[in-house]
Amino acid sequence: MEPLDNPVWQALTGPHATVAEGGEFARRYRPEYSVWCAVHDDADPAAWAEMRSIVGPGGAALFSGFPTHPERWTVEREFRIRQLVLDDPIGDSTHDRLRTHRARLLGPDDASAMGTLAETTQPGPWRPRSPELGNFFGIDEDHALVAMAGERLQLPTAVEISGVCTHTRSRGRGYAAALVVTVAHQIQARSALPFLHVREANTDAIRLYRRLGFRVRTVKDVALLRAPPD
Repeated sequence: MEPLDNPVWQALTGPHATVAEGGEFARRYRPEYSVWCAVHDDADPAAWAEMRSIVGPGGAALFSGFPTHPERWTVEREFRIRQLVLDDPIGDSTHDRLRTHRARLLGPDDASAMGTLAETTQPGPWRPRSPELGNFFGIDEDHALVAMAGERLQLPTAVEISGVCTHTRSRGRGYAAALVVTVAHQIQARSALPFLHVREANTDAIRLYRRLGFRVRTVKDVALLRAPPD
């Protein structure tokens, strides 16, 4: 299995092990950081027993990829996403051209504004300490944060771009492209592979990422599962 086939597990047993809960067979992010869960082998009964002990009887677990789960685990929700990767280096000319939007590195003082922007734009799962999972960059207008993008899943050799969003009043100005290129450039500078996930229905975002050089690696089903209550 390739690392990107189960990236949440690779992150939780690798660079993000310090923000993980669980043990040898199943893990999840601590809830203040992220919502994602993973098992090392979805056909292993021990993994599901451990996952149930993590989320508790009747607890929910969100998986990137539809796992082969025991009968007593129920599917509450599912949707399809595409996983895209950026194989080729971003040229300096492209990076410099898009840097004219003056993307800046965000820090702890920006956490409240980042949370407000995420709540307004709904770029995907966001938790109070999500900004601590990696570097985030933002663009301001009139001293207010109107666009951002950053890093979420950290694998030993790949890093996920996530939290890409722009306030409705500021769309159409190229901010998303500038931020994605900025984050991807930083990831490549560390000799890691940039990748991202996007809902299959979000065709505008997919077109943008393809235009920036990303290719679709695979299609996955995201599944929210409920543990048996007893």
